[in-house]
Amino acid sequence: METTINNAGLIKVKAQLFKSYIDNICNIQSTRILLGYTQQELSFLLGKPQNYVSDIETFTPGKEYTVTDIFRMSQIFKCDPKYLLGENFKSDSKVEVGVYQYLPDEDTQCTEAYLFMGDKNRVLYTFMEDISYKTMSDELRKSLINAVISYSESYSFNGGAEACGIFLYSRNLLKNKMRPQDLQLVLNLLVRIPGDYKLKTIIHDGRVKYVRIQPQIKECEIDN
Repeated sequence: METTINNAGLIKVKAQLFKSYIDNICNIQSTRILLGYTQQELSFLLGKPQNYVSDIETFTPGKEYTVTDIFRMSQIFKCDPKYLLGENFKSDSKVEVGVYQYLPDEDTQCTEAYLFMGDKNRVLYTFMEDISYKTMSDELRKSLINAVISYSESYSFNGGAEACGIFLYSRNLLKNKMRPQDLQLVLNLLVRIPGDYKLKTIIHDGRVKYVRIQPQIKECEIDN
């Protein structure tokens, strides 16, 4: 793999990869973009570091989706896992892939990338990765906190709950009136700020999970 960067903040990556692998990544990426999920949001829902999806979509060596990832994404995207795997693509021939990616700009707060095969004149698609965030309302914040509490009462947090499960439950409860970014902020709030309902994060099987911290019960002295 060849990687270069110039003064304009343009990353250029070239690699020789199997076409079937490229097809799968492109299929998942186009689905993600069509449904309005950012790379960072999907990484969060998969319980992975925020650059997890970005590394896979830019064909970073050694980075690829697992079977569990595919199953989780089929739930998030509401589709059959076979659709994400692109079973119609059978070619294993190697092709040259290039990714031209502009680093996030402080003014536009977005990343623009171009993916092509063979040469940069044959562009497969372009996409704009919007990483800006609109502040959620107090009403939505309270509703999300209540949804997390409701989820923990319905599905035990003792062994740890993944963001994906909490998101699917909250999305259904709130009739899709939320984004993964909203849930991430609420979960971070419940982890950082002391209160009667508090969470902590653990890493299990390489994924972030949220565990309920039970409040300590203070023993009361009884006067004889």
